[in-house]
Amino acid sequence: MQLTADRALWESIVDADAEVPPGRTAAELLPSLLDLLGEEDPYLRDEVGYGLLARWVVQDHVLDRDELRYAVGRLVPDLRLGLDGDDDGDPDRLAVRRSYSALALALLAYRDVEEQFLAADKVEIERAYNVFGECRFGFRQALRAWPEADVAKKGMHRAVCAMVRFEAGDKEYRFDFIFHEYSKEPTIRRPR
Repeated sequence: MQLTADRALWESIVDADAEVPPGRTAAELLPSLLDLLGEEDPYLRDEVGYGLLARWVVQDHVLDRDELRYAVGRLVPDLRLGLDGDDDGDPDRLAVRRSYSALALALLAYRDVEEQFLAADKVEIERAYNVFGECRFGFRQALRAWPEADVAKKGMHRAVCAMVRFEAGDKEYRFDFIFHEYSKEPTIRRPR
């Protein structure tokens, strides 16, 4: 059975407070977890796909640098699904996949601000800028389809904040993606 379709496995992980089950690794589960971001079933998409990814990336740090880079590489192309005229499929499903991929990239961008797993060299820094740009693009597309989507509005805001902090190199900035509240607001200082 394909891991994406194994609802019992994913429910057991959620029930176990996001613990990776014995005999499995987060790296093994990651490709299927990313696939769940495009599921029609809201439980599998929201609670499992996005919820577990948020927990593993932001809180538990169970994914190493290579796995985080893999996730970025898998998600960035999803931001163009259905927009270039070369994708077959339901436009609504493609829009949902784009939106959740943008949310997941915002999580990864947040983690990159902490660890700079994308910024190992000049090529990786350029890639980080591309990820932030694609993430903003994905949120814009989601807001065009659903202007009232609070998740997309907050995601866009978080992506922009993460980009600003990345550029500023401020590693002290932290905000909580799980509760969507900021633990430290940016300050604006007047010129002297």
